[in-house]
Amino acid sequence: MIRPSAVTLVSLLSLAHLCSAQQYQPGFVWNHNVDFAPGTQPGWSTGNPSPDALGNPVWEAVWVSGDPLGGPNPWYLGEGSRLVWDPLWFGTPNPNWVFANDTAPSVGRGSFLTPGAPSSPRVAALRWIAPATLPGGLLIDGYYVGDWTNNSATYQVAIARSPGGSPTGAQLLFSDTLSSLWNQRQQPVHLRLPVVNAGDVITISTRSLADHGWWTIWSHDLKFRVAKEPSYPIGFTWNRQADWVVRPDYDANTSYGNPGLDSQDQPVWQYGYTSGGGLGGSNPWYANEPTLLRWDPSWFGQVGNSSWVSADDNAPSIGPSSTYNLNNVSASRTGVIRWIAPATLPGGLRIQGSWSVNWVNNAQPYEAVIARLPQGRGDLAEVIASRTFTIVEQQAAIPVDVVVPVVNQGDVIVVSGRPTADHPWYIYFSDALTFTHNCPSFVFASPTSPLVSVREGESASLEITGQLVPDLAPFAASLRWHRDGNPVMDGVSPEGSIISGATTTQLSIANAKPGDTGHYVLIASNSCGQTQSGQATLAVYPRDSFQWKRSSDWTTPPSSAAGTSLGNPDDDQLGVPVWHALYSFGGRVISANPWYLEATTPMVWDPSWYGSSGAWAVGNDLNPPIGQSGLTDNRVDSAGRIPVVQWEAPVDLSEPLYVSGEISVGWSGGGDQAQNQAPMEVVIAHTRGGMELGRYSPTFYRLNCSSWSCLPWTWVNPVQLSFPGVQKGDRIVVSGRSLTASEGYPQHGWTTLGDDLVFSYSCRPVEIELGEPRFDLGRDAAFYVLVRQLAEEPSFTWLRDGQPIDINDPRYVIAHSATTSQLYISHSVEEEVGTYSCLVQSACGSTEIVAGRIEYCLADYNRDAAVDGDDVIAFFGDWDTNSLDADVDRSHGVDGDDVIRFFEQWDIGC
Repeated sequence: MIRPSAVTLVSLLSLAHLCSAQQYQPGFVWNHNVDFAPGTQPGWSTGNPSPDALGNPVWEAVWVSGDPLGGPNPWYLGEGSRLVWDPLWFGTPNPNWVFANDTAPSVGRGSFLTPGAPSSPRVAALRWIAPATLPGGLLIDGYYVGDWTNNSATYQVAIARSPGGSPTGAQLLFSDTLSSLWNQRQQPVHLRLPVVNAGDVITISTRSLADHGWWTIWSHDLKFRVAKEPSYPIGFTWNRQADWVVRPDYDANTSYGNPGLDSQDQPVWQYGYTSGGGLGGSNPWYANEPTLLRWDPSWFGQVGNSSWVSADDNAPSIGPSSTYNLNNVSASRTGVIRWIAPATLPGGLRIQGSWSVNWVNNAQPYEAVIARLPQGRGDLAEVIASRTFTIVEQQAAIPVDVVVPVVNQGDVIVVSGRPTADHPWYIYFSDALTFTHNCPSFVFASPTSPLVSVREGESASLEITGQLVPDLAPFAASLRWHRDGNPVMDGVSPEGSIISGATTTQLSIANAKPGDTGHYVLIASNSCGQTQSGQATLAVYPRDSFQWKRSSDWTTPPSSAAGTSLGNPDDDQLGVPVWHALYSFGGRVISANPWYLEATTPMVWDPSWYGSSGAWAVGNDLNPPIGQSGLTDNRVDSAGRIPVVQWEAPVDLSEPLYVSGEISVGWSGGGDQAQNQAPMEVVIAHTRGGMELGRYSPTFYRLNCSSWSCLPWTWVNPVQLSFPGVQKGDRIVVSGRSLTASEGYPQHGWTTLGDDLVFSYSCRPVEIELGEPRFDLGRDAAFYVLVRQLAEEPSFTWLRDGQPIDINDPRYVIAHSATTSQLYISHSVEEEVGTYSCLVQSACGSTEIVAGRIEYCLADYNRDAAVDGDDVIAFFGDWDTNSLDADVDRSHGVDGDDVIRFFEQWDIGC
């Protein structure tokens, strides 16, 4: 019988199971101690190799022969012969794969037995045959243990990779030469294979270097884990505290596991110590090649206090978040943490977090640094961030936020700190830093104008500037304005406005319409994602009419606004803050300093005014308050403070502002008064820049009341006011002030001004009277329009068949006044036949009205709507007198040709 070679077997296995590659996801583990399977028949190799957890044969128990380590034909690459099954190894239920019954070498569950003499050509070997290609590679972690019994031989241990199972291109992954001094001592193994292809073979074996008296049993706890295929997209973050892994006890006093892996199974975190000078020196410590630290699972004998150290219980040490440094610089050992870039990062690296220093009995300054070493070269070291900590900054968390714009695979980022002089005790240097595959941020400035308010038909512009930080061309961002969450497009909007700049930092809206009202943001998008600007609000007030009413616009601020002026002023229906709740000091309406023109102070929100509904007040339960529909002037304890409501015009109003509704003045007792009889001066005033432009200022008196039984009493008064010429920023003040005892009136309790008023404007209708609607060719024509009930002088444009008439054409005479426009056409010709209309435009909008027509029917010469002999008589009457009306062929002369032309048309008719 011809036994297939290991290479042939591996190839067949790889082909048979290639389709199962997708089953081996990152994190899948092969464990020989778990996967070990018994043979099916004693003395046969059936069942060898053993299957893994997915049923694929991966574990092959063989014997090999060959030279030791360094020889031309090392044993671990020898042609493998499969072992056979022995369920009763040495006559006991100790199942093994063996050379022959009770004959070494053998391979059991997690172990193999090596013969006692190299002169025997047989050496036990365990092979793992890759059942699939692993793009992310393979991690081998664990330990092995040798058990020498009556034996002082030296053994060689090898772990090797054979591509496709062939010794050609084989790679020795790990080797060790151990004597019996290592008897029963765990030896750690940590290996990472970047790429593993289907059919590759990993061999584990040991071989003695000399004949000896007894066999050696080797056991292992090696786990093969599918590594991740590394991916570092924009935004990927490395965090040393999260990546930190506590090593097993058998790693003690070794550098195995250093550098540590990140979450993508890549070795990036390296812990070491260096020597050298300070930040400003020619040989700075952080730029020098480090010596790797070793693992100490119980730093300073404290269980659970695991660290990487220079030696057992010896500084410097590095834990998951801090570095413990020596107490003198002259010892020339400074702990350094190095991050080794596992890939090129097109967006660079952003390092954020904080660093701090903790001194113990020490006042020496401490230098800290973050530096980049291109490809690990210290001679090209670049300082990214540095700081010298002084004793006054002990344990102060200093924020760090720096960008490393260029990061290539193999670059090193060093984080370290070093004392500037010898000192009496150790220092802890802590770094709570995260490393993020940087995505350049599009940083927006605040909107140039957070609020823009215009009237319908006007133009509006919103601007928000920004820049890419850092400015890296591959991450250039596209911009798009959004209104209330919906993208804005250039062109004519459904509302009829004309939008431009929708993909720039400046959005322009011509002929703005009320439908353009909303909250606008600018969104920058690139491969990193989206960044949104702050909000700009556009309010477009309609031209025809609008109204404000404080009691309707009233919005209760959130509870978090208690005691603050947040939400003051309050917004109107379009989101524009127009309503201010204020208080002032000052004298009477007729004084030199009337209170409503004096400087004002914003009130603050009291959500439980006297335990009831909320109000704007001077302070918590402190007068005077302003509620949803009233202002209370409490002169007993208000220390002269007078409540003032101000409405601020958000746009120019071409129409007058009307203030209508009712105001009420109510008196009640309070304080130590049985009654309140003080008159109240009420003001509704139009002001601009503190100057008064118009005012309504009645004084209200209460009927006499002289006993404690006097009930509250209210005076209601209708209001119908008009304030013309209101401009953006003008204010309408509503306020009431009770007259005081010093002004000759009784002391009072509470006097309340109710202000349930409506502020509104409207464009009054346009009425157009028309001139004569129809004129005939050859006659003079006069069209006119008359405009009535318009607040401002309009503009007039005359059109023929929808096209503007050239006002410089001498055939036309156009005359305008404040309310009329007239178009006169002398002796109309054929080119002037058509429909004439007038476009009337004002602040309220535009109206086009048909004013009349010029028509042409030569046969109906006398214009009586009938073609008959009377037309002939009328024509010859004009022809005999040489009237230009008879020049029907428009030759500028009356002759026989006109007669011919007339009768041609008379025969046809109209």
